[in-house]
Amino acid sequence: MENKWAIVGLGNNKEEYTNTYHNIGFLAVDAFKSLCDLPGVVFYKPDSLMNNGGPVIVSWLNKQGIKPSNLILVHDDTDILQGGYKIDFNVSSAGHNGVKSLITSLGTQEFYRVRVGVRPEEEKIRLKAGDFVLKKIKNKKIFNSVITSAWEEICTNLLKLS
Repeated sequence: MENKWAIVGLGNNKEEYTNTYHNIGFLAVDAFKSLCDLPGVVFYKPDSLMNNGGPVIVSWLNKQGIKPSNLILVHDDTDILQGGYKIDFNVSSAGHNGVKSLITSLGTQEFYRVRVGVRPEEEKIRLKAGDFVLKKIKNKKIFNSVITSAWEEICTNLLKLS
């Protein structure tokens, strides 16, 4: 592999956030690391609160010598139903404060994002994200499946390991 890649999960490092929908980025990084240890791929869970993580992530990327275009950021997305995910490149924060902090700190949005859906299907009416993202994950099986599918797509399409 020619380029070094960073896979960074957004989450909150405090105990009360463990296993919440908002910490899906941390859970994904842990799962990705257990699925495969690849040369040239480094994983990171920032030691900061999600909404203020931009400067910490940028500092870490600089120490690692990784350019933004080789960053894969994994985070919760309240616009996507549980069981779904999207991988995007060069898209706005769409109101996600953690992503907004990173874009501001990097000075670019030219990085990959794995947006993991956390919106429960039973929510017909759009509630505010804060009404459910800090709740404990009820069905980890759904997220394990999504994370495995996302990892396969990352390996095949981004890291070109097929």
